[in-house]
Amino acid sequence: MGLERLVLLLDEKQFEAKRPLAYIVHQGNEAIKSAIQLAERLRDELPAECIMLHCGEGSLKSQFKKADKFGAELAFILGDDEVAKGIVSIKFLRVRQEQQHVKREELVAFIKTLN
Repeated sequence: MGLERLVLLLDEKQFEAKRPLAYIVHQGNEAIKSAIQLAERLRDELPAECIMLHCGEGSLKSQFKKADKFGAELAFILGDDEVAKGIVSIKFLRVRQEQQHVKREELVAFIKTLN
C-alpha cells in the first residue's frame, strides 16, 4: 500500500492519534541517558499509555511548549539534579496542581493512581 493511500485511509476512518499521558523533558548530559531509560521502562510497564520523549536538545521552555502542543497531561522533568537524587519531577499541564517529586522506582505506581 502506498503512503498516499494510507493517508487517505486514515482520513476516511477519522483516525485520531492518542494524546500522550506524559512527555519527558530533559536538561543535561546525564539526564538524556536517564530519560531514554525512563521512557523505555514506562513503555514496557505501561503499554496502554502513550509516553513521549523529547528528542534532541532545546531549552526546558521549548520542550514544555512541545509537550503542550502534543496535548500531554504531564511533563516528567529530568535534569542532572533529579538524576543524582533518583527522582522525577512531575508538572501537571492540564490541571492546576503543584509540581511533585517522585522517586524513580515509584513512578509507575504513581501513574497508576492517576487513572
